[in-house]
Amino acid sequence: MKQLVTLLWLTLLVTGMLLGGESSIVAGVGTNDPALKARAALLEKASSIKLPEFRLAGATLAEAALKLEEASKQHDANHKKVNCILDVPAKALSGPKITLHLKNVTFAEAVERVAQSASVRFSAEAYAFVFWGPGNHD
Repeated sequence: MKQLVTLLWLTLLVTGMLLGGESSIVAGVGTNDPALKARAALLEKASSIKLPEFRLAGATLAEAALKLEEASKQHDANHKKVNCILDVPAKALSGPKITLHLKNVTFAEAVERVAQSASVRFSAEAYAFVFWGPGNHD
């Protein structure tokens, strides 16, 4: 159920970004669930942080997560970072190495590309983006 809700919110976020629509749906308007509102707020913040450039050269997933946090803090209007947490098997921490050169992407897009490159999944929780691998949430 948790994955379905996350997938729904990500779908709404991407659809809203593609259509240039209002973010009130994504912001969790109309719900009384504090966790859902916090998750929606994180997604909205992640889509509002613009990264002019995001580079990784042979980085591990742990290094990539730290770089994402640094980039979020640097480019956030209030200079507050978005937390990235790893909940992956040990083998996912050491490989594959991630090399990316992204230009003019949102923080949310960068998170998605890092997850794809590392062959892991991610979810937006109330407190952070969580990267997770096979066996952890399946």
